[in-house]
Amino acid sequence: MVMFSVALTKTLQYEGGYSNHPNDKGGETYKGISRVHFPEWSGWAYLDRAATKGDVDWIQVGIDLRFHVESFYKVIWDLMSLDEIDHQPLADELFDIAVNMGNGRAIKFLQEALNVLNRNQTLYPDLKVDGLFGPVTRAQLLERKEDYELIEKVVVVLRGAFYLDIMRANPTQEAFARGWLKRIQIG
Repeated sequence: MVMFSVALTKTLQYEGGYSNHPNDKGGETYKGISRVHFPEWSGWAYLDRAATKGDVDWIQVGIDLRFHVESFYKVIWDLMSLDEIDHQPLADELFDIAVNMGNGRAIKFLQEALNVLNRNQTLYPDLKVDGLFGPVTRAQLLERKEDYELIEKVVVVLRGAFYLDIMRANPTQEAFARGWLKRIQIG
């Protein structure tokens, strides 16, 4: 059985605390939650109130915001039905990609991996790579338990290639290379 808490702990090792890097397209972030992409997140109001007090105690802020962060990320976990995958490393990888690049990108990588490993459609039809975790994607994922380790490897390769493409297209993003590449692990 896979556990959300395991995946979250692993991902938060990479996400750190508060950041507002000038080259980060997500802008201001806290624990990987971007104000640009998620301006309505409940934690922003709390962070803004803490910042107006002047000297922010980030340790206390982290303790106080834990519930908001966990609740936010549990929604991402649930959108991909990751509780149903019987392989913690694959669940961890898909979750971490969803946190770092969005659910749609994680699901596209999953769909591509399932297509690559379908033996030229002799076992399963190709999935539409649309980034939607619909009933066909879900069914194929849950039916293909014997392929979980290979699916994970393909997803990791796709992730690494995507990071390289980002940096090739925009060299300012090389500022994030070490952090991104630390996330690439198999198993």
